[in-house]
Amino acid sequence: MGAEDDCLPNSTLCTDHEGFLFWDRVHPSQRSAQLTAATFYDGMSHFTTPFNFKQLVTKKMTD
Repeated sequence: MGAEDDCLPNSTLCTDHEGFLFWDRVHPSQRSAQLTAATFYDGMSHFTTPFNFKQLVTKKMTD
């Protein structure tokens, strides 16, 4: 996942937070959170069964 050690304020190990899923051993990167949110919102059905959030909102508005 790209984490070798903790990402402390003076650390040189984590200069590219966007290039990895985790920016240290336990904390997901911002990019990881963006990908997760995008998948829940408008992702494919094999990730968001029975429907994604966008489909839920659309269905709720038309009912």
